[in-house]
Amino acid sequence: MKDFSPERYSCVELQTPQVTAALPLKRPSPGHFAVSFRTDRSSREKITLWVVVGSGTLPGGAYALPLKDSAELEKVR
Repeated sequence: MKDFSPERYSCVELQTPQVTAALPLKRPSPGHFAVSFRTDRSSREKITLWVVVGSGTLPGGAYALPLKDSAELEKVR
């Protein structure tokens, strides 16, 4: 996510073919944010997280993070 600035985020959305939902944001430390959710392993291929940045007069955009590309199931327990 080149040029990403946590201070400019607007929201993080979880998106599947059936559902789009805003995720609650946490700020564990300055310059960082975290989201969490639960799903079954069979849904992993269908989920994309969208980090939406910018708001109001700030230029923005969105970063798509397919879940299938971002986590190794063996290490997530």
